[in-house]
Amino acid sequence: MTVLLASLALGVDIDVLGVGPTSLETASAACLRDSELTASQPRSPAFADLVQALLSRTPDERMAFLGLNGSLPWPSEAVHATSIPNLPLSKSGTVAACAAVGQYWIEEGMRLRTLCVDKKECKDTMPADVWKPLHELTTTSDNETFYVGLREHEPPLGIWQDPLPFLDRGCTGPQAATDEHLWVDANDLAAGRASCLQILTLLNGAVPGFLAEGCSPSPWAKTTNDKPNIIRVQDSSLGVAVQVDPDHRNQTHLNIAAMDPNGVDCLDWGTLHRNQVHRWRSAQAEAACPDEELAIADRVALCPTHRAAELERCTNGDSGACLVSAHMTLEGLGATADIRAGVDLYDQACELDDAAGCAKVTEHADAIAGWFTEALALAAPLQEPVVEDVPADVPTELAPGIDSEDPQVDGADAEVMPDGEEEALLEPAPVLPDTAGASLLDAVSLMDQYGKRLDKPWLQERRTALLAHYLSTWKTLEAARLMDTEPAFAPEVMEATQARILEIEARRTQILEAGSAPAVNSDEVAPRAQ
Repeated sequence: MTVLLASLALGVDIDVLGVGPTSLETASAACLRDSELTASQPRSPAFADLVQALLSRTPDERMAFLGLNGSLPWPSEAVHATSIPNLPLSKSGTVAACAAVGQYWIEEGMRLRTLCVDKKECKDTMPADVWKPLHELTTTSDNETFYVGLREHEPPLGIWQDPLPFLDRGCTGPQAATDEHLWVDANDLAAGRASCLQILTLLNGAVPGFLAEGCSPSPWAKTTNDKPNIIRVQDSSLGVAVQVDPDHRNQTHLNIAAMDPNGVDCLDWGTLHRNQVHRWRSAQAEAACPDEELAIADRVALCPTHRAAELERCTNGDSGACLVSAHMTLEGLGATADIRAGVDLYDQACELDDAAGCAKVTEHADAIAGWFTEALALAAPLQEPVVEDVPADVPTELAPGIDSEDPQVDGADAEVMPDGEEEALLEPAPVLPDTAGASLLDAVSLMDQYGKRLDKPWLQERRTALLAHYLSTWKTLEAARLMDTEPAFAPEVMEATQARILEIEARRTQILEAGSAPAVNSDEVAPRAQ
């Protein structure tokens, strides 16, 4: 190292990527001692480039590249790329310094080779104990053996450093940082790639046009854009061939391949990044989960447990969490959108005396009415009741059943059996679908749950529809119970309903006495509306 530092006494400056002009001595020390240089611009993990690349890929490609089975094909949202967690980066400029120093010594070797062809110029430029052996080496050696000779004269000449150790440290630096659970800065990754390419160029005598044969084309594999920045030594490998065995060459290919930010193009590539996926996701979640300033959609995307946590808080009595959970459920954030489940969560907030929750329930009154109507329809008889051989002046049904001038009854037209009329009722007992009980229970639950939140006309309209359904399905006990609850039905509705109940009971008795059919739709199994 003493010889190295002595040779740097002239204070040459080199350009270190991401750092800027740096003395050769400082850059060399940063590379060899793994010390840090001050970045000239904000640092960014190179992994962010991979995330951006993955967003443009299909879910299957992302799943395969990331090695995930059965989970979301992360990244699935742009926020995964734009929200970069505070991650521990590798030491600033270390890899870039290695690349820059390696490049410098390649250029310096070429300069010495040209300079010392001329004896006088070499003598005037070099120290007294250096110029003569260097001039002799230049004039008696071809390009390749010139650099081999330079190495053999170290440290006596002390004017040239082997670039291979610096390039090797630059090429292996990104993987070494990852192995230490550090993130590689984008500039350092680019410098690492340049170091690997420079080694391969020296070994092959030319810049490789494409890396890792047998892999589908990847932007990272093509070197067209790198060629202007890679030094090719004419008719020479700079003597590195005698130092590099086949395993070293193969490892250089693997090192550069592992850096590929487009790793989905070849699933054997990108291991440098693939191993960082879970750490990146965990860091994003750790930062996002407690961040109440984030938009809900971004917070859910970055923090997979946020939805479940809010639902648990809602269950434990936090009305604000119920409102947030309702919004996520309605918008499909973190799960499939479900409007009914979302309204139910708003109702939970309302139950906790949250005015915003109650207002949201009111906004969905039409939707709740639609669910109620659908549930009643699913509980309806499989066929319309049929009346045979009944005199035309003897009405026999009340469907939708109820006639009243009460504006809450919504214009129903009902006919009531005249008092004392004893005509035979020939309508068959209604046949209900297997799911009728569950559907009716659903309708009653909706009316009970939301009726107290919505206005009186809304509730009375649902109660009127439910009463008509009870009568159409011969649930006389339920109909009687419903008439006893508040708010009260209009007198005309009460009278018509009582008459219809008598008809149903009479027809049920006829069926039982005739033994032609079972007594269907037993009242004791039906739910009670509150």
